[in-house]
Amino acid sequence: MTTTKFSVTGVRLFYSGDPSLCETPSVQDVLFALQLSQMQDNEAADEIYLDNVNLVVAAVGGEIKMMEPYDESSARKMIAKAIVALCSLGARCLLNTRYVDAKIAAGDKDWEVTKNLGDETKLKACMCPRHLFKMTKDLQDPVSTDV
Repeated sequence: MTTTKFSVTGVRLFYSGDPSLCETPSVQDVLFALQLSQMQDNEAADEIYLDNVNLVVAAVGGEIKMMEPYDESSARKMIAKAIVALCSLGARCLLNTRYVDAKIAAGDKDWEVTKNLGDETKLKACMCPRHLFKMTKDLQDPVSTDV
C-alpha cells in the first residue's frame, strides 16, 4: 500500500491528543524498523508507537526497499513525507516535536523556526484543532477579572 491509499481510506497514525506522549514515529525509528539503520531513537517504545512505526513502514517500506541504488537522504525524505501525510489533524500540532521534525525532514524548512520557540509561544501560534477549539472557547467564555 502507499501513503495515498492509506490517506484516501482514512487510515491515520494513532494520536491521543497529548503531545507529551511519544506516539508520532521518528524517521530514524522507521529506518531501524526497515533494517536500514543500526541506530534506534526510541528504545522504550510502547505498543502504540510501534504500531505507528509499522504503519509508516507499510506505507513506504516497499518503495524504499526497492530503491536502486539506495539513497538514505531520499529514504529519509520519503519517510518524513509519509509521517506528515498519515498524521491526524490533532497530531499536526506545534507541540508535537516529532511532527515538526517530520515536516522539516520532508523539506518544509519554514518549520525550522519553531525549534527556537518556547512552548507558550508555540501554544499561541498553534492552529491544530485542539488549540483552535480552546482558543474559540476562551473567546466565547472570557474569564471576568472584576471583583
